[in-house]
Amino acid sequence: MSTLADRINTAMKHSKINNTHLAKAAKVTRSAITQWCNGNTKNLDAATCIRAAQTLGVSAIWLADGSGSMLNQETTATTSSLADRLRSARSIKNFTQLEIATQSGLSQNHISQLENGTRKSTTKLAQLALILDVDPHWLATGENDPSSKKKPEESTHTENTIHLLERLSTLFEKGLLTKSEFEQIKTKLIF
Repeated sequence: MSTLADRINTAMKHSKINNTHLAKAAKVTRSAITQWCNGNTKNLDAATCIRAAQTLGVSAIWLADGSGSMLNQETTATTSSLADRLRSARSIKNFTQLEIATQSGLSQNHISQLENGTRKSTTKLAQLALILDVDPHWLATGENDPSSKKKPEESTHTENTIHLLERLSTLFEKGLLTKSEFEQIKTKLIF
């Protein structure tokens, strides 16, 4: 499908979701959905695209640019792991791995390893979230809304949690924490 309008209309028909339901779930107006369906909107921001894809049960990458298959292996596949969330957010923003690497100070290989799941974390998670315009807590955990627009007190709490997760990740990467210890502390921090 070549246009966003084609993909939105196909996904809405497939999922039997109407404009009102999609607007509420994607946190936009019904008028915005009409603009999407009529072809007046060419691209969606990352957070809106991810919310819409989750609601419609389709791949966020497919919804954003038409690549890959419309349906995921499972409906949560686009956000089930850090690798999937990072890859989806990067693709939606139309960034290459090299562009993200350059902006974050990481190597392209590091970004590739994060996206293919061979590297499970990074100390630059908050910076990657900022570059991709997504919530750092969502990028780290898949919880909450991917939108980066938070109330100041939520941002401070989220930033503190991300900072602690980044420090934990550093300790784990240096071999100062076992995987079991890392996961146990991470679980307590997140919940």
